[in-house]
Amino acid sequence: MTGTTVGIDIGGANIKLADVAGNCVAEPFALWLAPDRLGEKVRQLLSSYSNVTRLAITMTGELADCYATRREGVDSILCQIAGVFPEERSWVYSLDEKWLTPALAQADPWKVAASNWHLLGTWIARSCRATKQFPAMLLIDVGSTTVDVVPLAQSRVCTTARTDRQRLQSRQLVYTGAERTPVAAIVREVLVKSQRCPVMAERFATSEDAYLATGSIKEQPENCDTADGRPKTMICAQARIARMVGEDSQTLSPEVIRDIASQIIEAQVEQICQAIERNLNDYFRDRDSLPVLVCSGHGRELLERLLPRFSYSLSVVWLDEFLSPQLARCAPSYAAAQLLDEAMRMN
Repeated sequence: MTGTTVGIDIGGANIKLADVAGNCVAEPFALWLAPDRLGEKVRQLLSSYSNVTRLAITMTGELADCYATRREGVDSILCQIAGVFPEERSWVYSLDEKWLTPALAQADPWKVAASNWHLLGTWIARSCRATKQFPAMLLIDVGSTTVDVVPLAQSRVCTTARTDRQRLQSRQLVYTGAERTPVAAIVREVLVKSQRCPVMAERFATSEDAYLATGSIKEQPENCDTADGRPKTMICAQARIARMVGEDSQTLSPEVIRDIASQIIEAQVEQICQAIERNLNDYFRDRDSLPVLVCSGHGRELLERLLPRFSYSLSVVWLDEFLSPQLARCAPSYAAAQLLDEAMRMN
């Protein structure tokens, strides 16, 4: 891969990179387990590129509980990156749409903490060829752990929410995702053979298992990054789902387990629908001129389920139809590379 400006998105569970040409790479990295190895991982991923002259940094990983405070998280992440890439060629995106040196970012960490949603929204609102013809948009970005709901108007992010708490309160940050959300955080009870049953408050299964158990997504037999360390296959996922109600794949039939999994998916869809409805009401009250939904991330199966729920018609743009599916998953890092490259050309 080649490219002059590379964007990097440091999350708590994944690291994603993309250059201005759209060459991208994404790998899981449990930051909370190995914060001191972040630099080593970044070095490895950067080796996929040649002639990297600038690094555009955005992050959400500072929230990881290996850090006592957000300030410590921002400082540690930037120090780790500085150990493998020159600080004088690194820039950090801030929530006021500026690019800061690592030193300035460390001095005012709240400007750069949890910034990737704002960066992606800014890029889409200002320059994404898939959406620039629309005056108002609502970005729905599905990740492995969270969903961002970001109102866009007049070529910019139009929410006043900035911190994670503010975004949670305004339902612009929904802590449910396509892969890692514990089932017990999605539902408190399900129907098992038409009888209500509470779910166990254990991380026996995650949201991804519900999609695997119903056959909604492809199996990954080689991938064992699951609640029990067994593969991402339908059979193993069904066993994990059954465990949530104190059963297993021998005591519950596949049909019953699939029904439980469907209920979990429905609850997740409803949670996201409520967040979208809340933001439509808060920012776009006129139902005759509703915004276009811009759908991004890697939860297309989840997003396709929620669209028919609305009583009115919503126009939809799928980012993965304009970018490759892999690049759409790395959209914040691609947006970082694009925006920094543009800012440098203008200076």
